[in-house]
Amino acid sequence: MKREEGKISTSRSIIYKILAMSLAFLLLFLVEISLRVLHVGEDYAVFMEDPTGQFKQLNPKVSEKYFLDQDNATQGFTEIFRKQKTKVPSVFLSWAPLQQ
Repeated sequence: MKREEGKISTSRSIIYKILAMSLAFLLLFLVEISLRVLHVGEDYAVFMEDPTGQFKQLNPKVSEKYFLDQDNATQGFTEIFRKQKTKVPSVFLSWAPLQQ
């Protein structure tokens, strides 16, 4: 059997399509890795640690992630709170003896 000129077999066509999609994802992956290695961009983590490392607070720059115009951006409360929650007895447990 003689193959027609300019026609690609179905198996080769599938291989080319898979290869093209894989190269596109590989390119995106390489760009992402290079941007992370070069520390390009801003850290928009919702919470950040205070200098002592015992407390956390809301990142004041997190609104820049969602608002391009900073005049419209809202600013969150920058109250600090403990990294590790302390054990506090529940109010409902302290009322249990009073109900008997």
